[in-house]
Amino acid sequence: MEHIEINELIHKQLKSYVSASGFSNSEIARRCGVDRATVGRWLKTGNISRNNLIKLCHVLGVSEAVFLEDVSFSTGGSHQFHEKKKAIIDKVVLLPEDKSYLLDAVDKLLS
Repeated sequence: MEHIEINELIHKQLKSYVSASGFSNSEIARRCGVDRATVGRWLKTGNISRNNLIKLCHVLGVSEAVFLEDVSFSTGGSHQFHEKKKAIIDKVVLLPEDKSYLLDAVDKLLS
């Protein structure tokens, strides 16, 4: 999948989640610690840094993993693949800090 297509999917998800939240752009900006124009750019272009995506997901009450899972479901891949990926992401999210060496191993495998 091309970078442009992924940005379009993220853009679509951003608009959907923000709209469903009922928060104004100003309120989201305040809660994320950015200005209102920045939120407007996210919604207009779909371009958002990972750090800001994490903040936005927290404000919207959704995990980054769930947000990205929703994006990946939009790509039309197999359901079984996405379910397995979601299960792995859930395990990573719940991984205790003393198991950080496992994250290093996974990162190395995926690089």
